[in-house]
Amino acid sequence: MQTFISIFSLAFLFFASCNGQDNNVDAQITGKSKAFKKEIPIYKDGRSKGDTEYLFKAVRQEALELGLDFIENGFDSLQVRIWLGHSMAVKRNVVVLKQVNGQWFGQIITYSYEHNNKDGKQFISDKEIKEVSPKSGWTNFIKALMDLQMLTLPNGQNINGYNSCGGEDGIDYFFETASPEQYRFYYYCNPNENVNQFWQVKNVVEFSNLLEKEFDFTYTK
Repeated sequence: MQTFISIFSLAFLFFASCNGQDNNVDAQITGKSKAFKKEIPIYKDGRSKGDTEYLFKAVRQEALELGLDFIENGFDSLQVRIWLGHSMAVKRNVVVLKQVNGQWFGQIITYSYEHNNKDGKQFISDKEIKEVSPKSGWTNFIKALMDLQMLTLPNGQNINGYNSCGGEDGIDYFFETASPEQYRFYYYCNPNENVNQFWQVKNVVEFSNLLEKEFDFTYTK
């Protein structure tokens, strides 16, 4: 139990450093010292300037259809979601990691979409939920998550020189993190094309490979 608590404290230290906060440790854990913050990508120019990006809206809709927790207003302890998607994939996966009362829980949700013949709209036709635990144990897995900075990586589109989201086809990695004081959404498109240029992209690819290894599943790339 002490190990889980120390990892939880470290998670909030990462959140705090990301926001330039200098709160004491107790305040970081309880999330009561600062106003709640959201970090959601928005369009910076063009007709949609100031609006939330369509990729975020798409993930929000999928979370709603899958019946996942609404975490945009925060989560009691810590929740991390990793959405692994490909435009041509028959099955998609979302990995859900939750810390509740000092203990970690994991799920892999695998689902498929079909189109309604009448109006052409997509709907989830198949969904499977699997409870999982990392092969190396939660302590080692969460340490790897922290070492790879998965709670604090910038949105890929904010990295100078990195822009691989030019169309609808390709591989997308979406990340959501929620705590009592913050919600973040960020994403990386086609990271394998840029893995040797940006350390942030390398971390994303390494973490996605770690997920497959630790939770024994295959993400169709």
